[in-house]
Amino acid sequence: MTKVLILGSTGMLGSAVLRQANLHGLDVLEASRTRGLRFDAFELQTRELIHAGDLSAGDYIVNCVGLTKSHIEEGSMDSHSKAVRLNVDFPISLAVAAQSEGVKVILGMFTVRQRAWGKFRALQ
Repeated sequence: MTKVLILGSTGMLGSAVLRQANLHGLDVLEASRTRGLRFDAFELQTRELIHAGDLSAGDYIVNCVGLTKSHIEEGSMDSHSKAVRLNVDFPISLAVAAQSEGVKVILGMFTVRQRAWGKFRALQ
């Protein structure tokens, strides 16, 4: 059975995705800072995460990790660089690592404007 690893499964978007995946009977693994496979997206340990989830070609990762505007301090360089690390660097690192393993990635797209949009785009 195809596995689905949901990153950020305890967050706003991730918890909703996890709920739907479970309702549809998918073989779900979850990963967050506090539950399931434990990871810190700031460390960019994407390849290790793929191996820890025992994912292989044909499996999926749904990335729901990200910072929204309400969590970014206006005028703070540290806060903005954290947002870039999570919203830009981590998804790129994840996509590169997943591609080399044949794992498909679905990215939850976030904006740093008024709202976080849970639009998904499958990368092949």
